[in-house]
Amino acid sequence: MSDEFAGSGQDLQSFWQVKDGDKSPWELKGGMLSAEAGYNQNVWTDDTSTRFFQVTDQQEFDIETSMVVDYGDASTVAGLIVYSATTKDHQDRDGQWVTLKLWGRGAAQGNNAVLQYQRRQNDDAALGYVGTQADYNPAQGVIPIELRLKREGDEYEAWFKPNAEGDWVSVGRVTNELQDPVEVGIYVGVADAEGTGQMTVTFDYFREASSPATPVDPRDRLAVTWGIAAYSPTTKDRQGREGEWVTIKLWGRGPANGNNAVIQYQKRQFDGGEGLAGTVPNFQDPAGEMDIYMRLRREDNTFTAWWKRKANDPWIDIGETEQEFDEPLEVGIYAGICDSKGKQIAQYEYFEDLLVPFDVSPRAKLPIAWGDLKRRHSVPGSR
Repeated sequence: MSDEFAGSGQDLQSFWQVKDGDKSPWELKGGMLSAEAGYNQNVWTDDTSTRFFQVTDQQEFDIETSMVVDYGDASTVAGLIVYSATTKDHQDRDGQWVTLKLWGRGAAQGNNAVLQYQRRQNDDAALGYVGTQADYNPAQGVIPIELRLKREGDEYEAWFKPNAEGDWVSVGRVTNELQDPVEVGIYVGVADAEGTGQMTVTFDYFREASSPATPVDPRDRLAVTWGIAAYSPTTKDRQGREGEWVTIKLWGRGPANGNNAVIQYQKRQFDGGEGLAGTVPNFQDPAGEMDIYMRLRREDNTFTAWWKRKANDPWIDIGETEQEFDEPLEVGIYAGICDSKGKQIAQYEYFEDLLVPFDVSPRAKLPIAWGDLKRRHSVPGSR
């Protein structure tokens, strides 16, 4: 999914996974993902980098990132990668990839950087790969650059923007039969031993280039969803788009994520803020039938969420988050399948306002229609 890195600390959104994050200190700050690259980390013979990735089996995507690399006196790597753990490489080793990377070179090669387009331990020009991009050779120091990598089946095409500005410059087009699912993301590393130099990389964003707000793989990631939402069509979200919400939902995940379901507490394309949760602890059910109760309370600009499995169970607190909404709000329930396959049946027993259990009117909390529904499904005692 696209990410503007708007969180703080290490509160990455839930669709990210991090490999060897302890080797390269990193944090979200000021709308950026910043990483101080660790040593003995490279993407060439093996992938030993610190890598931030999402899992997908989508046959077509178009990803890009904007980064500022600050390096000196070392061999360093940073870039985009599509990685398949199950594909054999040309030397019959497990693990193959396509990567577009900035290689910061050390003193032995003039302390300058080059752009490379490679598969594992290979950048054969006869296959379309690039060991050194022509007419691009910045000196070590601060280097802004934008990278883009597009997949169409087994075809991969790459571009870059020197100084992170201007038009996209073509790098190359290659064929690489990567088995799905693949891990798509960004990475950093210093290939040399500790004490030889340094590199800090600041990523401004990670986007699906054809539509910044579109997930890399909505079909795989959001197999099914259902939940409760408070929605304002006139409130601007974190990216300046019209339409913002607070929702507690069940996310039924597809095969790339184990065919199981988790509970999430989110705003629009964001679950890294205080009180929100990309994955609520102590709930992960396999695909199939499941019962769950959800609750969402608003007190002015404060929203609190709970869940439980059975009617008589105590409510389990998820968290409290702040959100300023333009009025009026649309409050309700939803369900959907974000794929062309699979199935889901959502059966709702009731929709109830716990603050005004029976006296529901347009002047109270919810419209009369919800009051009628609530009375039909009401049972003695508090839920």
